[in-house]
Amino acid sequence: MAQQKTRVRSIRIGSVILLGIALVAAIVWGSVLIRTQMLENAKELATRLATSYAQLAQTRLSSFEQFLSYSASRMDELISDGADDARMQRWLEGFNSGMASTMDSEMADPYAVIDGTIIAANPWEGDEDFDYSQASWYQGALKARGAVYATDAYTDTITGGSIITLSIALSGSGNVLAFDIQLDELGAVAAQRAADSSMGYALFDRNGEPVVSSGLLSTESPESSEFLNRLREEIDAGFLDQSDASIAGPDGTNLSVFFTELDPGWLSVVTIPTMSLLMNGITPGFFALIALCALLLGVVIYTVLRERKSSRAMHESEDIIRILGNTYFGIYRINYLDQTYTTVKASPDTATAMGKSGTYAHFMDEMRKVVQEETFERFAESFSCENIRRREQEGVTEFGGRYLRRFGDEYRWVSVASITNAEISNGEAIICFRAVDNAMREEM
Repeated sequence: MAQQKTRVRSIRIGSVILLGIALVAAIVWGSVLIRTQMLENAKELATRLATSYAQLAQTRLSSFEQFLSYSASRMDELISDGADDARMQRWLEGFNSGMASTMDSEMADPYAVIDGTIIAANPWEGDEDFDYSQASWYQGALKARGAVYATDAYTDTITGGSIITLSIALSGSGNVLAFDIQLDELGAVAAQRAADSSMGYALFDRNGEPVVSSGLLSTESPESSEFLNRLREEIDAGFLDQSDASIAGPDGTNLSVFFTELDPGWLSVVTIPTMSLLMNGITPGFFALIALCALLLGVVIYTVLRERKSSRAMHESEDIIRILGNTYFGIYRINYLDQTYTTVKASPDTATAMGKSGTYAHFMDEMRKVVQEETFERFAESFSCENIRRREQEGVTEFGGRYLRRFGDEYRWVSVASITNAEISNGEAIICFRAVDNAMREEM
């Protein structure tokens, strides 16, 4: 019986532990699922942001292409009218002023090559000595034959900034109109938003060179420049395509990367610290879920500890019961209302005859065989169902006596006791037998 209870309790503890493991696994799985969903949502939003920045830059660039095409037609008219250099310079200067007002920026610098002379809206020192004939914008415009040509990004020898040049061939031999576009102005909106937040923004040209960078991707240090090169390489290799992919930034912070391509082969990139994405995605409902999971885990831990403590206490009780049980060679549970018995422990000489249970009359018949004949009648009267019930009604919870009992070929003194208790169900008593032969003989 004790072993069965121990086994049942072990199963209960094991079940609770398995429940705890399942709960922890569910929390981990749920956290991974929530994290993945947060990053998926962030990827969608941030990619849209990178796309909007790219489209904004593309729109501004397209606007300058339209301005270039319009001004080229006007310049062709001036060439056709035989306008001199001064008139053309005044027209370019006025056009540039109007374009700057329209675009709310002075990011474009118009100039033209007319009959071998550079005519600029904003003349610069040394323009008369500048060898334009080998410049890519000049050669490209002539080859484009009336279409707008765009250079790759390069460093302006006058301002030192990154620029691209849009150019288009004019009427007449070797005549070209060009706009120098300042790239820091082209991505100014994105750069400002990146500088005002925890994100980074970069715009790469088709050769993979960063033409705009700000925020976390600012190229103010060699480490940042090296990081931008590594960033572009990992994007090109496809290592940052997944929503949960990240890259260590210049300061070691894990960055989630989102990007989109522009038509000319340029790349618009937004980076956001991964931890910021996850923290921004945490809602009160998420905290409530974590609190609930923590509560359930706490209940499981408490239950396991309580069961372990109870199990230890039960083992201690079982040890005590085992010690007491060894003191008695016979223990029977009697139902004096139904007049039946159940064997808890039987001596070897009566175990087979007693069996696991039976009627109380059978119990007395077997006792008659081993209790000394002269004292059996007194034994039967003392431990009859009627006497046990009467004693309990009188408030006597324990009574008994000593009798001679046969063991093999000899009789020995035994102590017999009937015990009732509130812990025992109504109508039941315990009758137990203990050997006291040595003690009786010493007293005698």
